[in-house]
Amino acid sequence: MLSGGSEAARGIPLRGARNFLRPGETLQTVYETRFITYLARFLLNFDPAANSWWTKQGFVGTWDSSPDADDRALVENKFAEFAESVEVGLADYFVGPYGSYSSLSAARAGISAANPAPSLQPTERRGLFEKVIFGSERVSDQDDKASNTKAARQGILNLLTLLQARYTSLAAKRQLAILFSFIKSPQLQPSDQICGLLGEADNATISQITIEKSTLPYKEATSRISARLGGGYSLGTFPTVTVDSPPPLGDKFRPAIARPVMRVTSRVLQINVIDGGEGYSSPPQVSVLEGNMQRPCQAVAIINRRGNVDSVIVLDPGYGYGLSKEVPPKIMIDPPKKPRGNQNVGKDQTFRRARAYADLEYEIVGVDIVSGGSGYLSYEPPSVTISPPVQDPDWFIAVQELPELRMQPLAEKFLFKAKVTEMKYPDGNVAFSINNSRRRINVDGSMIRRIQRDPLEMLPSSVRPERLIKDREFKNSIYTIPLLDAIPQDVADVNPLYRAQDPIFGGIGVVPVTKGARTLTPSEYARLALSGGICTVFVRTILNPLELVKTKQQLKNDAELFTYAASQARNLNVDPPTIALEDKPFDDDAEMDRIAAGKQVAPTKTEKVGVLDILRGLVSLRGVSSLFQSADITFLSSLVFGTFGFGATELFRRSFAAVFSDQEAGAATLGNEVTLLLAATVATIITSAVASPFEVLRVRSMGLLEDKSLEAVFKDFLMDSGSEAVTAPDDELDWRKLKPRDFLPVWTAFNPILSREIPFVVTKFVAFDVISTSTVAFLNSQAGEGALPVQIGVGGVGLAVSAASGAIAGVAGAVISHPADLIITKVSAQSGKQSKEADESAKGDWRSAVKDMISQEGGIANLFVGLPARASFFFLVIGLQFFLYDYVKGIFQVSSDDLSLVLDVFYSVRAGLAAAN
Repeated sequence: MLSGGSEAARGIPLRGARNFLRPGETLQTVYETRFITYLARFLLNFDPAANSWWTKQGFVGTWDSSPDADDRALVENKFAEFAESVEVGLADYFVGPYGSYSSLSAARAGISAANPAPSLQPTERRGLFEKVIFGSERVSDQDDKASNTKAARQGILNLLTLLQARYTSLAAKRQLAILFSFIKSPQLQPSDQICGLLGEADNATISQITIEKSTLPYKEATSRISARLGGGYSLGTFPTVTVDSPPPLGDKFRPAIARPVMRVTSRVLQINVIDGGEGYSSPPQVSVLEGNMQRPCQAVAIINRRGNVDSVIVLDPGYGYGLSKEVPPKIMIDPPKKPRGNQNVGKDQTFRRARAYADLEYEIVGVDIVSGGSGYLSYEPPSVTISPPVQDPDWFIAVQELPELRMQPLAEKFLFKAKVTEMKYPDGNVAFSINNSRRRINVDGSMIRRIQRDPLEMLPSSVRPERLIKDREFKNSIYTIPLLDAIPQDVADVNPLYRAQDPIFGGIGVVPVTKGARTLTPSEYARLALSGGICTVFVRTILNPLELVKTKQQLKNDAELFTYAASQARNLNVDPPTIALEDKPFDDDAEMDRIAAGKQVAPTKTEKVGVLDILRGLVSLRGVSSLFQSADITFLSSLVFGTFGFGATELFRRSFAAVFSDQEAGAATLGNEVTLLLAATVATIITSAVASPFEVLRVRSMGLLEDKSLEAVFKDFLMDSGSEAVTAPDDELDWRKLKPRDFLPVWTAFNPILSREIPFVVTKFVAFDVISTSTVAFLNSQAGEGALPVQIGVGGVGLAVSAASGAIAGVAGAVISHPADLIITKVSAQSGKQSKEADESAKGDWRSAVKDMISQEGGIANLFVGLPARASFFFLVIGLQFFLYDYVKGIFQVSSDDLSLVLDVFYSVRAGLAAAN
């Protein structure tokens, strides 16, 4: 797994039924196959933690050009698993709006969030049949396009923002631009951000801007279209040259600054009235005074009702004014005409000549670069805008002057533009020139074969996405790599181990890279313990008859049952009610003093009574309910063993693994096996301490001829142990009179229980691990090519392997621990008052029991009395336990899949971002 941080942060839980994906299925509908596989390659190359993980798998450096077929399949399958881990991360965090990543600053602040909000994914609306026919639903296919597209685009922008901030090298920026060009939907592709990435990588500056004018046929001296070819400006109203800002954001990227180069056109642009004069009754003559012009300027004055010259309109700008010193011509306006003769003139009427001056027209002929800026794309030069004149000097002309322009609207009369014709890289080399054609890097067959061969190989950074107008409906341009667009993203015949497969960049596995979580929440531990308790109670209650038979075989104190079972074994007709009750231990070496019904004979030492014989005898003598004698105490004992046994084992296994082992949980290593056995041993000690009282009472209850309640068995036990709380059989149990020392005798069997449980548990786990691992390895080796691997406890075959391995492990554990179990039965069934030195007697009980059994005829073999019944019991118990435990864990959502963590490929990305911050 990726290093650094907590286990929870480095893994993504497998939520829901995420087991195996079939070919064509997907966890999300935003990111396509080519994007996911190329992102996997990007992380393996540029992310140190991902590259370190890849190296730990044994894949160092680039892949050999001619590897062994098995090795090639291994590396391809491991890459496919990594790619599926990438998809899991995308589905969880980068499909819809994610709270912690609403902005870059929020991403830095939210990396350590305890419960980050998952992505808001679009709802899949197609049914199973529709998905088979049409495939998985894409965002653009859904009815609610606006909301789903907005959510998906936000997820994509979050991902790009995070990657862009984390990986800052020029090569990484170019590869990110290639990566996000694989998002083909015009509504989803972050084309502006791709442009920004390319700008950051190129970081070109503008070195030359050229003015381009129309080549329409006209003569300068006779035409008046200069205002449409960059003219129309006066000395005080030169235009502003604006260069578009560079695509990248940030203070280090600045737009270019340019200024216009102006030249006089020798035409009169406008005549400005500075004094309108007085007393004009008709428009005066306007004269433009200069002798060296080639064509005279013609102008007309406009007067208002008050007799003032309001303005002067230039009808013809003329040509040839101010060529030498750029001095405008003088303007002469005729004085007002005074009335003649007897015309009435007011006493206050005044007459004064109007005055005006002329402005020469200037045109832009070039652009000087003040600052070249930075962050521009080398092959996408920015636009240059020149501000238009303050006023159109030909505003009063209704028809275009030249015939070539008369079919065009007047608004399109500007026949010039400025454009960037050269840009340079920071090192001074030319990045773009209008005179040089662009050199494209071709994606040829040899490059594709090299990429297919090596999971770490990527497209060369010199391969650049190109802008393409694709969707006219949205009027949005997208970036694409044309030569790759001709190759389909998915192959038709997909390997069963792959969910999808890109023919160039590899496959996406049906399962991701996973590991078991080492740290769990208290709720998860509680559900694990409850799962163990439920399966143990269920199995041991169902198999209570076998446990009962085993106990009676070991104690041999039910003469009635054994006599009847023996007679039935010899096919003798014995009436059950006539059999005499003999309340003393049954001995194989002696005949019973008296038997029931006259001619019947008690079994001799050569006769053996089987498990089925005893079961039939119990049913015949005491009914079916007798098979579940001591079921109430068995329930409590099983609940303790199951809850504490499984729960404590899980707790200590994960705790010890976190402290003593660097291996992943569940990895088949010697260190993990030792950790598991150590955890099981500690858990067994704790479980035995808690379960000892219940186990003592359970065995004692099963040793009785008639079933008694838990309270009655406990009362009898207190009487036999000399407690003052109960002095006579008929006394009621007063719990208030009990003292702490009255409870101590129930732990007399702790040492025997511990000596039974530790060998049993250790043997059970070792046998189960060896058998299940070997079985799964054999099944996988015999599977056909492309078959899904069998996993222990996962799927039908995995559960069957788990059950069968558990059954065999149960028999092995039963054989190893049976002597200790027999001693527990003997010690727990002892009756009679103990002396005041109860503790000393308790210590000697199990030793004396061992000596007595070994001293009898049969010797050591006596320690294995009742083994067939117990072996059968645990064959069924452990097999069913392992099966039901996995099944119930799935119901409570704490199965191996639920507690598995997918390799969080984005953890180191976020952690690195926070560290950089």
